[in-house]
Amino acid sequence: MRKYPVIFGICLLILIGMVFFAVVYGLSLLKGEGRSLTL
Repeated sequence: MRKYPVIFGICLLILIGMVFFAVVYGLSLLKGEGRSLTL
């Protein structure tokens, strides 16, 4: 079960990052501040 903890951790971090980015991007679009967030 714990042969690949590194791969699981990386996948989990990627998922969390995608969700966080989606929430921030969505809120910025709702507020009309999409152009201020230039990554």
